Amino acid sequence: MIQPTTSPSDLASLLGTTHSKLNYTLYSFPLEYSYTKFTIEKKNGSSRQIRAPNPKLKIIQKRLKNHLEKLYRPHSAATAFVAGRGIVDNAKRHIKRECVFNLDLDSFFDYIHFGRVKGLLVAPPYNLRDDTAKLIAHICCLNGRLPQGAPTSPLISNMVARSLDHKLSRLAKKYKARYSRYADDITFSFQKKTDGIIFHVDEGVVKPSVELVDIIENAGFLINIRKTRVQYYDQRQVVTGLKVNSVVNVDRRYIRTTRAMLFSLSQGVESANMKFFEKVGGDPERRLENVVHGRIAFIGMVKGRGGSVYQTLSQKFNDLGLDIQSPIGPAEIKDELEQKLHFYSYKNRARLQRCVWVVDFGGVPGLDMDQELVQGTAFMIGGQRILTSAHTFAKAGNPVQCKLYLVNEPGKKYSAEVVNINNNSDIAELKLINVDGSFPVLKVAPNLKTNTGYKVSIAGFPQLQPGHQSVAITPCTVINTLNISSHRYIEVDTPIQGGSSGSPVLNVYMQVVGMAAMGVSVTKDGEDVQLEGTNAFVSAVHFP
Repeated sequence: MIQPTTSPSDLASLLGTTHSKLNYTLYSFPLEYSYTKFTIEKKNGSSRQIRAPNPKLKIIQKRLKNHLEKLYRPHSAATAFVAGRGIVDNAKRHIKRECVFNLDLDSFFDYIHFGRVKGLLVAPPYNLRDDTAKLIAHICCLNGRLPQGAPTSPLISNMVARSLDHKLSRLAKKYKARYSRYADDITFSFQKKTDGIIFHVDEGVVKPSVELVDIIENAGFLINIRKTRVQYYDQRQVVTGLKVNSVVNVDRRYIRTTRAMLFSLSQGVESANMKFFEKVGGDPERRLENVVHGRIAFIGMVKGRGGSVYQTLSQKFNDLGLDIQSPIGPAEIKDELEQKLHFYSYKNRARLQRCVWVVDFGGVPGLDMDQELVQGTAFMIGGQRILTSAHTFAKAGNPVQCKLYLVNEPGKKYSAEVVNINNNSDIAELKLINVDGSFPVLKVAPNLKTNTGYKVSIAGFPQLQPGHQSVAITPCTVINTLNISSHRYIEVDTPIQGGSSGSPVLNVYMQVVGMAAMGVSVTKDGEDVQLEGTNAFVSAVHFP
């Protein structure tokens, strides 16, 4: 570990080399020969120069970075280049705020020069030897500045900017604001509309306050006044590229563009790449499918991989049949998430219970006593559509109506009629009769592929008895898939009991992937007892 007593020779040993070899790498020829320079295009059309070190220097910088990280304690306001933090964490700090104020630091890395790096390391809390600090600065700098592209530059920039973070955090606390910094992107947010405290608006131009300017310039940085902006709650508020008005979210335009790119690829990958190159230019090796893959991953990072947007885009991308694939859940979700079912929380379980109904035939005209005792489960999806199993109605003598009620409200029964029935898929669709208003619904999962090992749960009313107050949730695992009369059924490892017919089968995100349809029955011939049938659900791909 680097310590105040560490000499240049000690540092070289820590970096896996000798002092003489390290000096040769740094001083035997101009250091710029050890870097490759290239440019990348930014979203605004400008370009950023990147200087990547050669393999030998890069290894030294990576090792140095690992040692410096042991000395550095990140400031809570710094969200870039810190393990476990990122643009989502940065944006989360500013959601549901009346006013969001953004500014950028001009040429952030260029303002961190050799003298600042050396001065940082010889001062508290690091207190390194002057010659050791000088050697570290030589390793990290190119032409007297931090190069964008070196492994050490992000860490050094945070170390240098730590005092700035401290002062700006105090400024934010003084004026009851929130503050965060993502590299050169600085954000303040306020609970109330404010003007003249940290910024002011002069003839429509947003300008930082004198107090803010003084803090930033005294810290050795400069504000890029062209990128200073304020956004109020009735506008689109964006922090590090993410919307923060109510929740952290991806801009709809970004998603629409991604969908358009996917559609272009679906019409022909090579022709789509030709159009892409003609439009954006740049490196002809930059493939559109790689761009789309990265955009989908970004959407998943922000919105969550369990969300319908991510899963739908991923499925469409994977359907292209390319070598590169987009991870898609829930089959590939981490084990700990699979074990902690999404709807086991009180809030989600209560919402689920408002979407699942008891199917009852008591009091339906024309049925005998045995038929009136038939009971099943139904659930509601988008469009106020109610689905249940067709064989439940067959057992009850195929009536055209039934009664529905929520398990915790057995005295409040609704009449429903059959609007569509398909005995081949064993699905019946119902509609409430003369009922105003709407009820909560379950979402159908955008990804309906179910592999062996896929975790699901059956939510229904097996062996329902008077006094039961909640929906029964039965976790199970997919063990096989069946095709019966061109219909897809999925076998599970847990018995589907009587009364569960018509139950929604849910993935770990509480999205419907199918409907409980089959169960194992017991037959007895003398002393011979056998199980017949299979525990399976019909895939939601067959929903009407």
